[in-house]
Amino acid sequence: MKLKKVKFSLIELLVVIAVLAILVSLVSPSLKKSLENASFLGCKSNYKQLYIAIGFYLDDFEHYPLAMVNPDGDDRGGIVWDDLLGMGYDGRGLTYKNAKIFNLPSEKAGNKDALKQYACPSDTIDMSYSIRARRSYAYNIYQYSGNKEGFSNAWDSGERWSASIFEVPDPSGTLILGERTSGIGGMGSAGIANPNWHATAPQHKGEYNYLFADGHAEKFDKEDTKDPNKGNWNAGRMWTRKAGD
Repeated sequence: MKLKKVKFSLIELLVVIAVLAILVSLVSPSLKKSLENASFLGCKSNYKQLYIAIGFYLDDFEHYPLAMVNPDGDDRGGIVWDDLLGMGYDGRGLTYKNAKIFNLPSEKAGNKDALKQYACPSDTIDMSYSIRARRSYAYNIYQYSGNKEGFSNAWDSGERWSASIFEVPDPSGTLILGERTSGIGGMGSAGIANPNWHATAPQHKGEYNYLFADGHAEKFDKEDTKDPNKGNWNAGRMWTRKAGD
């Protein structure tokens, strides 16, 4: 007994292809949105871990956030905020000796799994020039014309300072971290003072992820962080600790 071969006509094949194309077009936006949400959730998870580490640091240092300390009086030898967390707060197990290294190389930056909390899953900016582990986030250092309205300094020169967490009347509306790509253990790009200092390319469809002083994270356009009544280089609003600054 011979089995009858089933053949499809050209029209039937075209109909099947058309149906598949329609299904793909329907599923594609949902899939894309799911990927974007997953990216934000990855960043949000990082922020949550860093917020917990910052909280432990605050408990030990009388509620003052991280400033770049300068243990040896050498402006180029300061320990930046991520390496301060690295010494007993973020799981990296970083030694004091290594924390003091300017442009700390990846192999000396501590536990590799713990380093992942500093890297946004969507951060694709080229860092082939860097010997350091990726850092996608920067500390709020809003400071202009002598004002010190952010949380701390993160510079590689000049005065060291930070403000008590109790000096923040609106924690849910004040930023601690924003997105600015650099490397772990380096002062350059460790701080972010206004929207103009963000990563050059938005990682989330033209938007950025932010961590607020009350621990929650949000994603929105960088321009929404500005005070519309202030100039481009004096952004204010979410960057300042005090309302109306």
